[in-house]
Amino acid sequence: MRSRSLGILALTLSLVLFATVCPAQKTEVRRMDYDGLMDYIIDCKGAIVLVNFWATWCGPCLKELPGLMLLREEIPEDKLRIVGVSLDYDPKTFASYVAKKKINFPNYLAAPDLMDLLEIQSIPKMLLFDCDGMEIISHEGYIPLEELRPKIEALLPGAAKTE
Repeated sequence: MRSRSLGILALTLSLVLFATVCPAQKTEVRRMDYDGLMDYIIDCKGAIVLVNFWATWCGPCLKELPGLMLLREEIPEDKLRIVGVSLDYDPKTFASYVAKKKINFPNYLAAPDLMDLLEIQSIPKMLLFDCDGMEIISHEGYIPLEELRPKIEALLPGAAKTE
């Protein structure tokens, strides 16, 4: 009986040690509401801001994400800020997907009324703001990287302006 108790104690201590050394990954789900999004855009003044509305259940959205992640790698964050706002219904699905795909820009779960307040009819939807915080592009539907990149590059400080 005593050896069984010692075995249980050893197993319990092993599990506690494992949990301490290897804590479970927990992804915090942060919500984005209308005021928070407007504050984010204002706070990023001086940089181009790309807001991407998407969801894990949206095929075209998932097709677009790798291009946005590549832009995040190519253009410094002080020149281009990218933020994702997911319209997913299930916070766990959203958090799991973001962690699994290692999305390299901030992502938030949309507040329940955000879609209505911004009159979003379909996703993916992209809003692009210039360095002064003025909305330049509102695009619904998939946009290939080859089409998006020149639009962003034209807005970068020092880019040649075409009149």
